[in-house]
Amino acid sequence: MAMRIFIGAPLALLIAGSAGAAEVSNASWSRTPSWAQMQAVYPVTAKSNAGSVTLRCTVGPAGVPTDCLNGGERAEGEGFYEAALKLAALFVIAPTTLSTPAEGDVVEVPFRFTRPRSKDPRELRSPKWVNQMSVAEAQSLFPAAAPDGVKQGAAVVKCQITAEGRLKPCSVLADAPKGMGFGAAALATAERMAMNPWSEGFPVEGLTLSFRLAFSR
Repeated sequence: MAMRIFIGAPLALLIAGSAGAAEVSNASWSRTPSWAQMQAVYPVTAKSNAGSVTLRCTVGPAGVPTDCLNGGERAEGEGFYEAALKLAALFVIAPTTLSTPAEGDVVEVPFRFTRPRSKDPRELRSPKWVNQMSVAEAQSLFPAAAPDGVKQGAAVVKCQITAEGRLKPCSVLADAPKGMGFGAAALATAERMAMNPWSEGFPVEGLTLSFRLAFSR
């Protein structure tokens, strides 16, 4: 039996750097700034309604980015680089990921700022998954109630994302075949999954995500 998850799962990318250091793109984080903190440092003098910048930082003690330089900026000169610098010390590298940077490595931290407004503008298009199901775990979750003649099933779940990138609470939006436990299997699967809490240049805490989980024997 195998489980197929129809969502992407990019891992952090390591590139050889100078002087023996590695350069890490899409690093995973155990702590990030909150959306409220990000909104609070939006440049008051900025003419643009949005701006982005990538910091290139050295990984310091305890996994905190230090000595951050401007690695590229949109709406240059409007204060977004300075806003990102105010948030850099609030990040901590996740210590148990496959490609955890070492102290002294260079890490890229992207920021995508949006002018504060009443409606939350964040939209998660490509979640950066850091924990999915192994084949063995998937085998243990195929519904026991499904008759032998049922070879596959699926469910769509909707989850809220926590500050740590966990998915909870979750609810089942649809499942098929009905009444055979695929909804419950999908909820159990989602509970074990986790994404990078900083994705696409902003924290994902408080966002909701709907996705399909497919199971087959």
